[in-house]
Amino acid sequence: MELRPAKFNIGEKRELDIAFKYAEEPKCFAVNGDNWHSVDLKDEKKQLDGSNFMAKIRLRGPHIDTTWTVEFRNQGIYHQLEPLKCVEG
Repeated sequence: MELRPAKFNIGEKRELDIAFKYAEEPKCFAVNGDNWHSVDLKDEKKQLDGSNFMAKIRLRGPHIDTTWTVEFRNQGIYHQLEPLKCVEG
């Protein structure tokens, strides 16, 4: 699933949310700025099915074009998302 890119200025620092879940619920969701228009941030079109996930994050700008691969796990109800690995390249 490809999400709308996040834009920010050179020198600006921002956190980048790629997925979220409520601990008391089993489902998790991909996230970008569009989620703010959904009830409780849950956009059913962005529901992530399964338990292990991988996201590719690309940072592009003048003099930079770098990609990271992030892996995380959803262990279900009463658990937060568990980060597993983040690798550049």
